[in-house]
Amino acid sequence: MITSSKSICIRLLKKEDANDLVKLYELIGWKLTKKQVIKWVEYSRRGKYTRIFVAELKGKVIGKITLDTAFPPYAEIVNVIVHPDYQKLGIGSKLIKECIKIATNDGYNIIYLMCDPVNKKIHRFYAKLGFIPGILGDPKDARRDTWLYYFSEESFVRRFLEDHPFSEFHVSRRKMNFHGLTF
Repeated sequence: MITSSKSICIRLLKKEDANDLVKLYELIGWKLTKKQVIKWVEYSRRGKYTRIFVAELKGKVIGKITLDTAFPPYAEIVNVIVHPDYQKLGIGSKLIKECIKIATNDGYNIIYLMCDPVNKKIHRFYAKLGFIPGILGDPKDARRDTWLYYFSEESFVRRFLEDHPFSEFHVSRRKMNFHGLTF
């Protein structure tokens, strides 16, 4: 299916999205019920801690992302999901960019997410969006997430990284070995 990311609407989750979201979760092998979706919507209305956004195309939910903003100045991006038929069209990027924009506008200038430490494809995807590794997960460990960080222009961390020569804002294209882990 060919579509333009310009025709994709990113908006807050609504109760009416329950059926589409349950189907999307089933499609990727995760369990979700309509009741859980309704709870998410209600929880999101109570405050700004958790906001769930969907990507909509022609009235159908084809993507989902969660933005958690519990501890200023940190925001967390959780569960980026895009329908398999609509991947590689920029929808995931659009969801993440919208969360970055909302978080930074609200004063959260350090945004992080967790991903698989051995999935180089996802590392390249997040690197294109400005994320850099912060905590490296050990693939041999049961809880092996790698934490990636995005620092907004207003972040003191961004200024620090730009001002200090020992920090690099990019990853080498050569294979790097760090304590037995290949990056």
